Amino acid sequence: MDLVFDLKNALNDDIIFIDVRSRGYYLISHIEYAINIENTKRIGFIAEENKNKLIVLYCHSGSSAMEMAKELAEQGYKNIQAIQENFFHLHKYGLKIVGAGTEVH
Repeated sequence: MDLVFDLKNALNDDIIFIDVRSRGYYLISHIEYAINIENTKRIGFIAEENKNKLIVLYCHSGSSAMEMAKELAEQGYKNIQAIQENFFHLHKYGLKIVGAGTEVH
């Protein structure tokens, strides 16, 4: 399985997005419905409990998410991929970005 997530599939319902950035960055802005987890062990539990879904990791630039995806793949998880795109470009693929930093005052 390729570890790089194809953003053309970004609006698929069988995806769980996981923001691996710090909690502070997550609160400022994140993909709608994404969960914030910085720990590969916890991500592994979610992957195990949701074998029928694709677990997609993302961060600021894609590098941390890719490293975590590689680590989890080496542990045997088959349903994990990572977005290798700058977070601030994700809205171009139809992903809704939400959070305190996206509100217009």
